[in-house]
This record gives sequence, structure tokens and C-alpha cells, in this order.
Amino acid sequence: MEDIMKMKKILLISVASISLAFVITSVGAISAKVVRDKNVLGLVEELQEELKAVEFLAIKDNAKELKELFASQINDASLLTTENIDLVFKDRLNKSLDPKIKISYELIPNEDEQKAKSANDDEGSLLVRIKLQVDSSITTQDIKLNGFKTLIQSIKTNDLNLKVLNKDKVLASELFEPKQNSITKQLELVDKNTNLDLDNYNLTYESLFLNDLEGRAKIRVNATLKTNENIKNHFDFVLENFKKFALDESLLNADFTLTKQNQTIQELQNAIAQAFSNPNDSNANSLEKLSNHLDIKVPEGFEFEFVSLEPKNNDFTIANLSYKLVVKNLHNADEQNPNSKNGILKSQTKSIELSSFVDYSDELLKLMDKISKVVLSQNSKLKETLPSKIEKDKLNLDNLKILTTNGKNDSDFQLLDGYNLDFDIVKNEDRNDVEGSLNLKITLSKDGKQSKSKTLVLSGLLSEIDLLKNNSFKVEIPNKQNILASDLISNKTNVENVIKKDLQIKDLENFDFANYQRIFKAVFVNDKEGKLTLKMNLISKEKNKKKDFTFEISGFKTSQVLPMNLLNLKNVKMLTVDEIFRSLNQLKNLPENTKDQNSKQTLKNLFDVVLDSNYEFNFVDFKAKENAKDVGLLTYFLKDKKTNIVSTNIEVGVSVFESISKAIEDHLSKIVEALVVSNSSLTNKLATEFKVGQKLENSMIQLYDKNKNLIKPTEGFELSYVIANNPNYDLKNGTVEIEVQYKKNNTVQKVTKKLSGFKKLEQSDFDVVAKRDILNQHPRVLKDDKTNFNFIKNTLSTKTFDLKFKNNQQSNEILNNYDLTIENVKYKNISGQVNFDIKFTKKNGSKNDEIIFNKTLTGLKADLFSPILWRWWNKS
Repeated sequence: MEDIMKMKKILLISVASISLAFVITSVGAISAKVVRDKNVLGLVEELQEELKAVEFLAIKDNAKELKELFASQINDASLLTTENIDLVFKDRLNKSLDPKIKISYELIPNEDEQKAKSANDDEGSLLVRIKLQVDSSITTQDIKLNGFKTLIQSIKTNDLNLKVLNKDKVLASELFEPKQNSITKQLELVDKNTNLDLDNYNLTYESLFLNDLEGRAKIRVNATLKTNENIKNHFDFVLENFKKFALDESLLNADFTLTKQNQTIQELQNAIAQAFSNPNDSNANSLEKLSNHLDIKVPEGFEFEFVSLEPKNNDFTIANLSYKLVVKNLHNADEQNPNSKNGILKSQTKSIELSSFVDYSDELLKLMDKISKVVLSQNSKLKETLPSKIEKDKLNLDNLKILTTNGKNDSDFQLLDGYNLDFDIVKNEDRNDVEGSLNLKITLSKDGKQSKSKTLVLSGLLSEIDLLKNNSFKVEIPNKQNILASDLISNKTNVENVIKKDLQIKDLENFDFANYQRIFKAVFVNDKEGKLTLKMNLISKEKNKKKDFTFEISGFKTSQVLPMNLLNLKNVKMLTVDEIFRSLNQLKNLPENTKDQNSKQTLKNLFDVVLDSNYEFNFVDFKAKENAKDVGLLTYFLKDKKTNIVSTNIEVGVSVFESISKAIEDHLSKIVEALVVSNSSLTNKLATEFKVGQKLENSMIQLYDKNKNLIKPTEGFELSYVIANNPNYDLKNGTVEIEVQYKKNNTVQKVTKKLSGFKKLEQSDFDVVAKRDILNQHPRVLKDDKTNFNFIKNTLSTKTFDLKFKNNQQSNEILNNYDLTIENVKYKNISGQVNFDIKFTKKNGSKNDEIIFNKTLTGLKADLFSPILWRWWNKS
């Protein structure tokens, strides 16, 4: 029993030991597991802390494929790799994870959640699940991945449409004005199936350019995502058919008030020109400057533009003012000039009638008509100045003298107090260095208010030809060393062509031979020494300037051979055979010591001839050629003065005239045109001032042939001009028929030619003088009798007035050659005037010959009321 008890005890001890050991072992194992779990839990917490530091995920810049996709297009995680995605941390210095941490991405498994919440194509973001793992420790979190393509950035302008309602009723520039609440700007998608929802965006509008003149605008629409202002895009639209800026002409007028009394139209013209002379002045400032003469009120927003101010129908008490109203700074921008706002729009030209001006024109016109000439004063410094070199400040009464013509006499023009004379050269073409003249504009003004002008020719200035001397010319004839001087001039055409081509001016700039006629004549030839002396007659094209020059050309081929002919033998004096024979036959009885000298002088008196001084001339005979009435034969021989060698008899032909009548007839047949000399007194006279048969001064008239060459009177002939029996006065063109008469040895012949260049009939050549008995009448009373303004037959008078010309001669010739009628009679009751046209109709002439002048009958009684008011008064 005891043994059994021992055994139990031993067994119990063993079991206890084993149990204790088991307990100890179990406790140790449990303790180790607890430690291990505690370590893993700490690592997960650290990973979770790492994820908390990540703000969002971003697609890397080099992940092109991923960036080109919408978030909604991501169906698997194949592109969601660390190579394509960056972690973006919040406020943390270390921007990367521990290299031991493995990163992977996956889509959120729930498809509905993925579609509903994860993908946002407006933002370009996708909610993805990121997994971090270290060994067996793993943690996950859903984080937004940014950087996908957005809807707004994928949209183009063509995908959208910008509507502007009521744009045809507003200007483009008014589109953004707050007051235009009725304008609705609406952006809409062209394709409604696009996923873009414009309600998710804030839309703002701005102008890129505005153009009110063309009704165009370029508008930019800025679209910004409401949830992320960094997601945005803009779209530019060019819109047409806005309302264009236009002017309502019917409502657009300015108001005018004359503020200065007793001013002339020209005074106001000058004031307007002065007020608007500075382009830098504002329009308002210019109008202010003008307000002392004329007050102008323009509609708000407009400027005034002056067009013209002219007398109405030659009545200097009434003026028509033409103007435009201008609006500036209009929007007129375009692509190239988007900020331009300098558009201008002008109204149509508008006119208004202004009255109550002072008229000095009649007085000025009468005074200006008295001015007939302008000449250089006795000590004028301009006498030594070319017209092209004259300056305006030298055109004054110290250098100039104004003349008035009374009959045939000229006298100084008397300038009255209050009047002023001004001189000007309008254009460079008026300066004529060839003739030494210029066209001078003379302006006569009264108190600086009103003026009249006329243009006269000022002659007597220095001309080009005055500066030339014999040594001014240079002639270089090619190959002259192989040409005899006598051979060169044996043919006049040849010498003209050769010398003209090779003649040069040595010391005068801008000289042009084209302005002159050149006539060459050989005056001396010397073949022994190879010399030729020429005389050149230089004549200006207008024939007012001429001068002779003599110059020698040396270097010709020399010859000792006796010449066998006279050179340039020409009958320029139109002599008959008998006249030539009588002169030459006297040479036979001359003494030997004077024969050569007298013979050569006689030849020169008869002919245009060149003689060589080395040879003695001996006359033999002169007679008419058989069977040729217009050719004479001169027989002579020559003798060399040094060698005494004598030539054989030489016979040379020369043109002659059968009779004096034939000579005169030949001369008259060359006349094509007769002109009054441009600076003569005839240019200031009417043709009707000369009566039939009256003789005209030769110096006042020039004749021309068909080539416009001046015809000079032939020596030995008498030339005269008289008014023809049928003068055919033409006052419109300033012409009259004259007889050109040639006379020699009691033989007279004549031809009738039209003489041009007289003064043309002008308004100032006659006056309208009211008859005394009508000066107490009102114009409206004269209107009752239509015959008051009809000319009485064969007179220059009506019942109401007389026409007064300078003298009875003019009046008689006017009546003999013209019919006078009155047209367009206008009765000006308030001003006490009658205005009308006087028409001069040439008898047996055409409508082209008519001359019409507007005249005013003044001095009548003025009415206080208009005719309409008088009629009302009479009825009342």
C-alpha cells in the first residue's frame, strides 16, 4: 500500500513537473508571438503615416500615353505604375518613401463606385487605390490621381457656338456696357453629345477687338472649372452683323450766328482759315477762335469741318457756307490693330445761307480795272535778277510801279487810304528766264477784309540771253581738219545742222537751246588759214528776246586754190532783175583803188552773201536767164590779191522776181497768223475801240508763217496795218479783221487777216447806271412792268438803266455788231436791288459766240417786308 502510495506520489510529482514544464513552455511561446504581432502592427502604422503625408498622385510628364487619356477611359491598372506616377506630399521635407517600401496601384474594384466617384473628366482626375508593402506588412488607401486630359482642354472653338441676341440693334462697342442688359451672350455646344457640361464652368467674356464702322467684333470666352480654377481654356469668336455706326442726316445740323458786324465775306473766309490753321488745335479751340466772327454750335459728340464759303450768285452780301459734321474716335479695330479707336465718319456736305455782309467788290473791281500794267521802277534791283531767282519779299513798290492807262497814255496808279497792294508769284511755271518776264498776281484789298486779284506780265527782268556773250559759246566740229570752211557753208542747210548739233554753252546752267530759234550766217571765210566767222541770231520762241553773237571757228583744212564760186548768194530783199542790174552796172565805172571794196559792199547790199577777203571781186554782167523769169544770172571773175591769179568768168544763178507785184504777192502769201505783241498796249484794249480804216502801229503787231516763224518786214518795202472794212469784231475771243498792206515804188497789195490778242470783253468794261426816275421805286414795283428790263431798239438803254462803256466808239461798235438781251431778272426787295444777266449775241453769229455777264442795279428803295408779307398786308 505504502509502495502504491509512493508510486502515486512519484507519479503526481512527475505529472506536476511535466505540467509545470508545459506551462512554462506555453507561456514562452505565447510571449514570443505577442512580440512578433506587436512589431508588424507598428510597421503598418508607419506605412499608414506615410500615406497620410501624400496629398495626391500626379502623372509624370514623360507618361505621354497616360496623359492623353481621359480618366474615364482607364479600364485596367496596366498603366498605373511607379514609372508613370509621382507621389505629391503635403508639408514634408523628404519627398520620397523609404526604398524598402514597395508601391503599387490598382483600380477601385467596385465598378459603380469607380464610374460614379472615381473618374472626373472635368478635373482630369481618377480615384485610385495605392498599396504600400514592406515584407508582409501591407497598407492601402484611395487617393486622387491628377494629370489626365480634361474635357475643357480638348474642346476647340469650332465645337462651340457663341450666340449674341439682338446684336443687330446694338453697336459692337456697346456689347460690354452695363446698360445693355438686353444683350444676352450665350455659349453652347455645337455637338450636344459631347460629355462637357458647361454648367460646371464659370464663363467670362472679353473683347479682343471692336469695330463699329463694319459691325464686327472679336470676343474671347474664358471657361474656368468651378471646382478647380487651374482647369481652364479660352475660345475666340469673330462675330459679324452688329449694328453699324451711322449718321441720321435729317437730324444733324449745326447752328450759326454772325457775331461781328460790318464784315465782308472775304474777312470771314480769312478768319475761318486762321482759326483752323493749326492742325494741333482741338476743334473746340478752333471754334472758340472763330467766335469773334462766327459762332458755331455743333451737336454733342461731333466736330465741325469747314468746306467752303462763297458769295451767292456773285452777291457779296449773301454767302453760302458749306460744312460737314464729323464724329471721331470710333472703334475701328481689326486683327492687325486690335486697340484702334481712330475711326472717322463724316456727314454729307451741308449748306447754310448767311446774310448781312458788307460788299466792297464793286469799288474794288473798278479800282482793279484801272490797273493796266506793272513795270519795274527806275531804280529797281530786279532789273539785274533772273525771274527764277526773284523772292517774294522783293516784290514791293520799291521795285515795282503800277500804271493805269488813259487812252494812249500811262500814268501812275494812285493807291487810296485803306487800300493795300500785294504781289505774288503763284507757281514756278510763271517765271520765264527765257523772256525775262514773270506772271505777277496783283491783289488789291480794302482794310484787309475783301480783295480782288488779276495777273499781269512783268517784263524787263534779266533774261538768259542778257547773260550770254560771244565767248559763251563753244563749237567742236568733228573732223574739221579735213573740211574746207567754204565747203561747209556752201550748203546753208548743212551749216545749220552741223553748227546746231555741235554748239555748246560754256558758262550758263539750265540753258536750253530748245527755247530759242537759231539763225546762222557766215560773215567771213578764210580757206587759206582754215577759219570761219559765224554770226548767230538767237531769238526766243515768243520773239520778245533776241541777240546777235559772232564767234570764230578755226582749225579747218587750209587751201591755196582759187575758189570758183560765190557762197550763199540769196535774194533776201525780193529784188527784180532790173533793180539788181541797175545797182551792179554802176560797178563798171568805179576807179581801181575802190573797185573791190565798193563792189563787195554793193553785193552785200543786194544779197545775203559771204565773201573771202583774200580775193578781189570783178563784176562782168547781170541778166535774166532765158525762158526763166524768176532766175537771174550774175557773171564775174575773181583775182587772188597776193598771187594776182585770175579766174575764168564765173556764172551763178540767183532767184529774182519778174516784178514788184510778184515780190509783194510772194511775201503776203507766207502770212498765216497775225498777233498783238504780248506786252503792247493793245492787249489792254477791246477791239471795238478801233474804227474801220483806223491805222495800227507796226510795233504792236507781229506776223508769223505756217511754221510759227516770225516774218520780218523786207528792206525796201513799206508795211502797214488798218482795221478792215468788215472788221468782224469778236469780243469773246479778242479778235478783229485787219488789212495787211505791202507797198514798194507805188505798187500796193493787201491781204485780210484775223488779228488776235486784244482784251476780251469783261464785266468791268461797262457799268449799269440807274435812271433817276426809278431810284425812288421799290424793286417789286418795277417787277409789274416786264418791259422795264428790255433794251430799247438800237440803244444800250432800258426804261430803268443805261449801259455805259468807256467811250461812244465802243458803244457804237457794240450796237453794230451785237444784239443785247436781258435774262434771269431777280428782284431783291429788302436790299433794294435788281440782279440780272446781260447777254451779248453776235450778229450773224452762233451760240458759241454769246457772252453773258451778271449785273446788279443798285440804289433802289429797300423794302422792310418781303413780297409775301406785302401781299398779306394789302389783303388785310
